[in-house]
Amino acid sequence: MVWKKPRVKVGGIYKAKTKLFSKDYFALLRVTRLRKERLGDISPEDAQAEGGYSIEQFKRIWKEINGSWDPEQEVWVVEFEMLDQARCNKAGDRGK
Repeated sequence: MVWKKPRVKVGGIYKAKTKLFSKDYFALLRVTRLRKERLGDISPEDAQAEGGYSIEQFKRIWKEINGSWDPEQEVWVVEFEMLDQARCNKAGDRGK
Protein backbone atom coordinates (compact mmCIF):
# COMPACT_ATOMS: atom_id res chain seq x y z
CA MET A 1 0.00 0.00 0.00
CA VAL A 2 1.42 3.38 -0.99
CA TRP A 3 0.47 6.24 1.33
CA LYS A 4 -0.73 9.52 -0.18
CA LYS A 5 0.17 11.28 3.09
CA PRO A 6 2.14 10.02 6.09
CA ARG A 7 0.24 7.83 8.55
CA VAL A 8 2.84 8.11 11.29
CA LYS A 9 4.65 10.94 13.06
CA VAL A 10 8.29 11.26 14.07
CA GLY A 11 8.50 10.38 17.76
CA GLY A 12 5.27 8.39 17.63
CA ILE A 13 5.17 4.89 19.13
CA TYR A 14 3.32 2.23 17.13
CA LYS A 15 2.52 -1.46 17.52
CA ALA A 16 4.19 -3.82 15.05
CA LYS A 17 1.67 -6.45 13.94
CA THR A 18 1.60 -9.33 11.51
CA LYS A 19 -2.21 -9.18 11.10
CA LEU A 20 -3.91 -5.88 10.34
CA PHE A 21 -6.98 -6.13 12.59
CA SER A 22 -5.43 -8.21 15.38
CA LYS A 23 -4.86 -6.76 18.83
CA ASP A 24 -1.69 -8.86 19.08
CA TYR A 25 1.64 -7.20 18.38
CA PHE A 26 5.24 -8.34 18.64
CA ALA A 27 7.05 -5.05 19.26
CA LEU A 28 6.66 -1.36 19.86
CA LEU A 29 8.35 0.89 17.31
CA ARG A 30 9.32 4.55 17.66
CA VAL A 31 9.47 6.49 14.40
CA THR A 32 12.83 8.27 14.18
CA ARG A 33 12.68 9.74 10.68
CA LEU A 34 10.10 10.30 7.94
CA ARG A 35 10.85 11.44 4.41
CA LYS A 36 9.52 11.28 0.88
CA GLU A 37 11.67 9.62 -1.78
CA ARG A 38 11.40 8.47 -5.40
CA LEU A 39 11.40 4.68 -5.76
CA GLY A 40 14.21 4.94 -8.30
CA ASP A 41 16.43 6.66 -5.71
CA ILE A 42 16.59 3.65 -3.38
CA SER A 43 20.17 2.91 -2.36
CA PRO A 44 21.70 -0.51 -1.74
CA GLU A 45 21.67 0.35 1.99
CA ASP A 46 17.96 1.26 1.85
CA ALA A 47 17.11 -2.01 0.05
CA GLN A 48 19.10 -3.91 2.67
CA ALA A 49 17.18 -2.15 5.46
CA GLU A 50 13.88 -3.16 3.80
CA GLY A 51 14.57 -6.79 4.60
CA GLY A 52 18.03 -7.75 3.46
CA TYR A 53 17.38 -7.32 -0.25
CA SER A 54 19.50 -6.19 -3.14
CA ILE A 55 17.92 -3.40 -5.21
CA GLU A 56 16.85 -5.93 -7.87
CA GLN A 57 15.25 -8.18 -5.24
CA PHE A 58 13.47 -5.19 -3.71
CA LYS A 59 12.11 -4.17 -7.14
CA ARG A 60 10.81 -7.70 -7.75
CA ILE A 61 9.08 -7.86 -4.36
CA TRP A 62 7.67 -4.34 -4.83
CA LYS A 63 6.14 -5.43 -8.17
CA GLU A 64 4.67 -8.57 -6.58
CA ILE A 65 3.00 -6.52 -3.84
CA ASN A 66 2.07 -3.33 -5.75
CA GLY A 67 1.71 -4.56 -9.33
CA SER A 68 4.30 -2.33 -10.98
CA TRP A 69 7.55 -0.43 -10.48
CA ASP A 70 7.63 3.27 -11.39
CA PRO A 71 11.02 4.77 -10.52
CA GLU A 72 9.43 8.25 -10.53
CA GLN A 73 6.78 7.32 -7.94
CA GLU A 74 7.24 9.06 -4.60
CA VAL A 75 6.86 6.98 -1.44
CA TRP A 76 7.11 7.69 2.27
CA VAL A 77 10.21 6.21 3.90
CA VAL A 78 9.72 5.50 7.61
CA GLU A 79 12.77 4.85 9.77
CA PHE A 80 12.20 3.50 13.26
CA GLU A 81 13.79 1.92 16.30
CA MET A 82 12.42 -1.10 18.11
CA LEU A 83 11.89 -0.39 21.79
CA ASP A 84 13.26 -3.02 24.14
CA GLN A 85 11.11 -4.56 26.88
CA ALA A 86 12.25 -2.10 29.56
CA ARG A 87 11.40 0.83 27.30
CA CYS A 88 8.07 -0.78 26.33
CA ASN A 89 7.13 -0.88 30.01
CA LYS A 90 8.13 2.79 30.42
CA ALA A 91 6.10 3.69 27.34
CA GLY A 92 3.06 2.42 29.21
CA ASP A 93 1.95 0.45 26.14
CA ARG A 94 0.97 3.69 24.41
CA GLY A 95 1.46 2.15 20.99
CA LYS A 96 -1.24 2.85 18.43
